[in-house]
Amino acid sequence: MNSWNASGREIALIVVISDKYLRSPNCMFELVEIAEGKQFHDRIFPVVLNDANIYDPIKRIEYVKYWEVKRAELADAMRTLDPANLQGIRDDMDLYDRIRDKISGLTSILKDMKHLTPDMHQDSDFK
Repeated sequence: MNSWNASGREIALIVVISDKYLRSPNCMFELVEIAEGKQFHDRIFPVVLNDANIYDPIKRIEYVKYWEVKRAELADAMRTLDPANLQGIRDDMDLYDRIRDKISGLTSILKDMKHLTPDMHQDSDFK
């Protein structure tokens, strides 16, 4: 993911964090890419929805478990095929590994960041 605009200037990103977002391979790919870039704290502005369970450590562990299970399911399915037929699927496995390895740290960072909730946006008439 490129977080630079056409003029070569770094851009800020608004990230809407929900339970569905934290369980989406595409969304998590984007978040991991953003996090691996420079100045993560200065570049993203999270909006955390109520269903994103990032404040309770037990709930954050559930996201780690979710990605461990997804990885295990994919590994089991891969074992049923001839390795010659796995072209491209190994990339998915690598992505699941990256997400699993980073989600605990990312959710911990997000929970500690100053952010606005949808209610706060609504109360301020989205100013």
